[in-house]
Amino acid sequence: LLRPAEDFVWLCVGLAAAPSVVFWGWVGRRWSVRGAFAVACLVAAGGVAMSVLVAGIWPVLLAAGLLGGTFVGLTALGLVSVRRMSVGNPRRNLALMTAAFGLGQMVGP
Repeated sequence: LLRPAEDFVWLCVGLAAAPSVVFWGWVGRRWSVRGAFAVACLVAAGGVAMSVLVAGIWPVLLAAGLLGGTFVGLTALGLVSVRRMSVGNPRRNLALMTAAFGLGQMVGP
């Protein structure tokens, strides 16, 4: 059913991801980085749940947009949080976070 639309699903993910750092950065400055991170996690979870629970191409495309609109922004917000929480030079903590993310990407799928 969805195989012919697979390219469009990934297009929606990418188009939503492109402005997400700017958007979630703005939300983080307006509310707080923690608040923006929490809301972005909920939006991402809603998108993932929608992709599984709601049938049809339009819900799947919306779910792709929700996922794309959050995953890069979540990474950026996480890096901002680590930088702010670090004492002294944050490079080591940023490197550890990046390595943990990479490990999760290899193990997760």
